[in-house]
Amino acid sequence: MSLIGLVSFVTLLWQLSTFPLSFELFGIAFEIPRYMVWAAPIYVAIATGLTHALGRQMPGLLAEQQKREADFRFALMRLRENAAAVALSGGELSERRVLDHRFQALVGNWRRVIAREFIYGLFQRPYFQTVLRIPMFIALPAFLAGKVTLGGLMQVASAFQNVVTTLSWFVFNYKFVSDLVATTKRIQRFLDEIDSVGGLERPLARTRSSDGVLRMHEVSIFTPDKRPLLRIGNLAINKGDTVWLSGTSGLGKSTLLKALAGLWTFSEGRIEFPDGHLCFMPQQVYMPLAPLVAAAAYPSEPGSVAPGAIEGLLRKTGLGHRLDAGNESAADLSVGEQQRLALVRLILARPDWAFLDEATSALDLETEKQVMSLLRAELPNTTFVIVAHREPQGLGSVRNIPLGVGLCSPADTAASGYLVRA
Repeated sequence: MSLIGLVSFVTLLWQLSTFPLSFELFGIAFEIPRYMVWAAPIYVAIATGLTHALGRQMPGLLAEQQKREADFRFALMRLRENAAAVALSGGELSERRVLDHRFQALVGNWRRVIAREFIYGLFQRPYFQTVLRIPMFIALPAFLAGKVTLGGLMQVASAFQNVVTTLSWFVFNYKFVSDLVATTKRIQRFLDEIDSVGGLERPLARTRSSDGVLRMHEVSIFTPDKRPLLRIGNLAINKGDTVWLSGTSGLGKSTLLKALAGLWTFSEGRIEFPDGHLCFMPQQVYMPLAPLVAAAAYPSEPGSVAPGAIEGLLRKTGLGHRLDAGNESAADLSVGEQQRLALVRLILARPDWAFLDEATSALDLETEKQVMSLLRAELPNTTFVIVAHREPQGLGSVRNIPLGVGLCSPADTAASGYLVRA
């Protein structure tokens, strides 16, 4: 609309300002035809330059304000998620100091934004008023010289005012443009960081296994900064096996499962995947905003499961007391209850291959044995690959593969590297 109005008013101003501006400078005569048309963009260009000179710090300040507000919101959200742990540790004063520090940083930058907006406003507001008056002043020489009548003067002044007002869009919207620039810069920095990380990615080559065996060939796992985490020369897992991947903490066992799932791409090597349904159970159980039964069926809808199946599994895994108490919320489950709920999800999914990351770390040995025995009974044909610090209980024969010992060939991995427990 501004562009359409600009074309219309410039055309009108061109038709009305037929008179020239004549003057002498250092003995030289000058004549500028239709000078009112040229005066408008020159006047606005000077005003735009002054506006930018006064407000050019605003995009940087606004970008910094967005960052500090985001930091403060993140600190609040993190405190809310860990409120119980903070209270049990007596860390309220420490957390308060963190919040106060971030809030003061936010307020300090906010004051600098206001100061800069005030300086910009000292020019922008008077300029808005002069736009309504300056046309009459510029056209006055032509009126005094008798080249335009009073009515013509008013018409020229009105057309000039509209042209200048339309051209001054940048001056009047500098705050909006600065906010847009600040947001765009933050997004661009974010995209640049993604691109810089993406350049380090080397995803595992994934092929289909023809004989139903999962094979890893020269698999290496790295951190995003290229530090090596874990290397597996050659490894084969047969269908129907129950495999326990053990190793020291921080070795990269959980990261290996992420790489198998395709979520961790800082790796190299090749994997042969068998046909069938693969399920991955993460170390931290995700709890959706849903009732207990719906959380157990996640990510499927409860209606897609046979009636009573979910409730029966919840009772078998020791969560029936919540159903009996009428507590259908999944929000306040303990860590151990969350892990049992995740095992219910796994049974409902009925995968051919299940990859479990510390699935029973919060359970006592007796409870672990009960729920894992249920898991094996409900999924007799499922292949289990389990990452854990202790030997899984209740799953029958378990083949232990200790990671971090330099697995080099299928022959090596089939030899004394396995602990077999019946």
